[in-house]
Amino acid sequence: LAPAARKPCDKPVRMDVVEEKIRVLAARGSTWLVAFSLLEPTAQIEIFCLTSFAVCLLGSLGSFPLAANLAVALLGLICCRSGSDAQCFGYVLFAGMTTVTDIAFLCGEGTTWGVLLTLTNLLPKLCAASHCFRICSLLGGGGLSYADDPLSAGLAGQDYHHVATAGGGAAGEVGATTSYSAL
Repeated sequence: LAPAARKPCDKPVRMDVVEEKIRVLAARGSTWLVAFSLLEPTAQIEIFCLTSFAVCLLGSLGSFPLAANLAVALLGLICCRSGSDAQCFGYVLFAGMTTVTDIAFLCGEGTTWGVLLTLTNLLPKLCAASHCFRICSLLGGGGLSYADDPLSAGLAGQDYHHVATAGGGAAGEVGATTSYSAL
């Protein structure tokens, strides 16, 4: 017996369902972009460097300039945690240098997988470099200033004095002992 001929799907795709799914995905995407834009610059740098790190790990499966790009991603993760201007400057410098080596790789021996991941890695690496450039005071950026945030403001001298006297008054006089009773 001959196998039965396959019939094309009789059920047409409902475009209203597809449009609704696209609308939901677009709404979620815009929500994520707004939430990302509200993060501190160091958190954004960390996300970009983690993305670059993940792309580097995927690039290790083929021909990809792994060592330099992975080192730059790790430097970015360190610099966003420490907040050091020297490390931010170093990240911007090394991201620029590895971008030049990535372009040389693209012009030379790149495979399809390596070229795809090299181009994919350029986006998070250069976005993190632009954020580091923005916060690095050595490069003319504003530095990490929390002056506008009242919750992260430091205590003034009189605040320290008030806290010290309030805490000291609760404990009693210097040299006073606490009496304990047996259980």
